Amino acid sequence: MYAQGEGIPQDFDVAQQWWLKAAAQNHELACLYIGHLYNYGDGREVDPVSAANWYLKAWDIDYDEAEPYIVNLLPTLKNLANLGSAPAQAVLGAIYLIGYGDYSQAVGWLTSAAAQNHPEAMRLLGYCYQQGEGVNQDGSNAIF
Repeated sequence: MYAQGEGIPQDFDVAQQWWLKAAAQNHELACLYIGHLYNYGDGREVDPVSAANWYLKAWDIDYDEAEPYIVNLLPTLKNLANLGSAPAQAVLGAIYLIGYGDYSQAVGWLTSAAAQNHPEAMRLLGYCYQQGEGVNQDGSNAIF
C-alpha cells in the first residue's frame, strides 16, 4: 500500500521497511519488491548489484519469477565486474553458484572478488572448496 500510495501517501522508504521485515522471514515477494526498488530506482538511486542480490534471494527461496530480472541485469553486472567491482563480481559468483549451478563461472567471479577481500565472496568461495564445487575439494583452502 505504501509503495502504490493506496489510501495513504506513497512512501517507498516505509514500504521498504515493511518489506525488509517480511524478507527477514524469507518472504519471496518482499525480496522481489526490494529488488525492484533498487532496479528501478523507486525513491532511491538505481543500484544493479543490490537489485541482483535481492532478486537472487527471492530466486533462492524458490520464486522462479525472479530469474528474468536477474537475466536482464547480467550484462550490467558483467560490465561492472569487468571494470573491477568486487560487489558485482561477488553477486555474479553467487548467481552462477546458487542460481545456475555453473561452478566454473562462479569460482572465477568469486575468486576475483575474494582477491579484493569481499567477505561474501570469500565465504562462498570457501564453500566451493569445502564441497568441491568448481574446484578440487580442499579443506585447507576452504578455511583460508
